[in-house]
Amino acid sequence: AITCSAILIKGFLRYKNSFFIISSHNIQLTEQMEERDGIQLNYIEALIEDDKPKFTYAFRAGTSELHLGRYLFEKEGIEKMMFN
Repeated sequence: AITCSAILIKGFLRYKNSFFIISSHNIQLTEQMEERDGIQLNYIEALIEDDKPKFTYAFRAGTSELHLGRYLFEKEGIEKMMFN
């Protein structure tokens, strides 16, 4: 998936007067793309307050360090359910 996404993004970079929005939760992909000209990394902010996710819907520069999917996975005990 990373390789295919990277090829697609590199192809989009050929269109100099265009604007593309690509959404991904793949950290490895963002690490490959952050140093490329023509790419701007952004995320929609989410926080953990009172042990619950809170979505501000604010558009922020960079990449999120929250790992919300993993947080929810652990909080809901999914791994324990799968192996107990």
